[in-house]
Amino acid sequence: MTPATVSASPRPISHRARATGRRTQRRTICVPSAQQSLTIADFRVLMQAAEDAGVPFGQGRLPPNRSVLRDLLTKEIGGTTVLVGEGKQLIFVGYVAGASYAQRESVNCRRKGVQNYDIHISLVAKKSDPRCKGIVAEMIPHFRPAAWTPSGVKAVCKA
Repeated sequence: MTPATVSASPRPISHRARATGRRTQRRTICVPSAQQSLTIADFRVLMQAAEDAGVPFGQGRLPPNRSVLRDLLTKEIGGTTVLVGEGKQLIFVGYVAGASYAQRESVNCRRKGVQNYDIHISLVAKKSDPRCKGIVAEMIPHFRPAAWTPSGVKAVCKA
């Protein structure tokens, strides 16, 4: 595995989202270039900030007001103070440990076929780390070229 940089776009909640907070649409994916580089250690600090703020999380447990997820963490990057949280574009610095297709999801209208499934990309700090020590990024199917597949992600990492 070679080090990987993964850029992630914000995933806004649709105006039609149900009271449960479930995402029903992910359409705004074209955003300005990323300015925040984060590591696994930064994600641990971000998770602690969410816990300290009393943010409910886990399967089916989303905060009723998602604004609490914005600007959870203050970080110094290149001498500049930046705010990190939901809705911010970032660059992950670490390794890709694997990639696989997700299942059919309501957020993707339960459409059949892998071209409609998210790709889950396991990200870790060191190439020897197991997946359970990392985080998962999702590559959504909206506007994704057909050539971008889990095996394609893995091939890039071996190059």
